[in-house]
Amino acid sequence: GLTGIPKHIARLRNLEKLDLSNNRLISLPPELFELSNLKELNLTGNRIVRIGNDIGNLVQLEVLIAPGNQIKDISENIGTLPRLRKLVLFRNRLSTLPASISKLGTLEEIDLASNLFSEIPAALTVMGNLRSLSLRNNRLTEFPAGLIDWFGLLE
Repeated sequence: GLTGIPKHIARLRNLEKLDLSNNRLISLPPELFELSNLKELNLTGNRIVRIGNDIGNLVQLEVLIAPGNQIKDISENIGTLPRLRKLVLFRNRLSTLPASISKLGTLEEIDLASNLFSEIPAALTVMGNLRSLSLRNNRLTEFPAGLIDWFGLLE
C-alpha cells in the first residue's frame, strides 16, 4: 500500500471522490487539501494519527470516512466544513471531539464506535440535524441527562 501521496495529486482540481483506503498513510500531505471540489474522502484502514488544520480547506466535503486508523486528535477547523453530512471515525483512538463540531449544521450521521470516549462529547448535544449517532464500544458509564433532553424524552 501507499505510504505517501504524490504531490501532483493537487492537479486533479475537479476530483470529487478520493478513496485512499487500506494503505499505510501516517499523515496527509498539504497537496491533498488543495482538492477544492472534493466531496468524499475515504481514509479507512491507514495509520493516520491526526486530522489537521488543513481539513478546513475542503469546503465542498460532504463525507469523511476514516475508520480503522489511529486518530487521537481532530483540528477545530473541522467545524468550518459547511457541507459535511457524514463523519465516520469508528475504530480510532479518540477520547474527545473539538467543540467546533457543534457548528456543523448539515451533519446528519456520526459514527464514533470503538474509540476511547468516557463521556458523550458536549458538542454533540446541540446538533439539531443529527439523525444517526453511534458510540458503541466506548468507555461510557452513564447517559447524561442533557442528552435525554436533546432527544425530547423528558418533559
